[in-house]
Amino acid sequence: GYKVASDGSNQAIAMEASTTDAKAGFNFYADSVAGPIARWADTSNYLLAQRNGGSINLFRKVAGSFTNIGSGAITFSSGQVIEIEADSADLITARYNGSTIVAVTETAGAANTKHGIYANNTSARFEDFYITDLTPASGVGHRIIGGGWGGRIIGA
Repeated sequence: GYKVASDGSNQAIAMEASTTDAKAGFNFYADSVAGPIARWADTSNYLLAQRNGGSINLFRKVAGSFTNIGSGAITFSSGQVIEIEADSADLITARYNGSTIVAVTETAGAANTKHGIYANNTSARFEDFYITDLTPASGVGHRIIGGGWGGRIIGA
């Protein structure tokens, strides 16, 4: 299932993936502040690859406080893919169209198995949301949630 949550100004939807080692992403269509989240526990604790203007910022949110843990420049174009990946070595990577924008080691939320989408307003538009398990039994990544799921986040 999924969970839509709001802390009053930010909205998130997270889905149980039963894995901490995952990649979440989607095609981004609106010029707004949003991005995929990894290792979500609740509205106060998760990792975020947030697109904001001409950059992607990696944030750690712990006990309700955001900390920027890395950033990199991009040239935004509607319909492009933004991803966050959290692997078993706690390497957190933000990608834009498959290119690594920023990668850092971060242990916050290392046991959390929900991943999803974040927006700080209701103008965010996206489609083809997916979560990929990076460490399935077969050793080959597979989609847990795949393509076709999209829309916009409405405050809870």
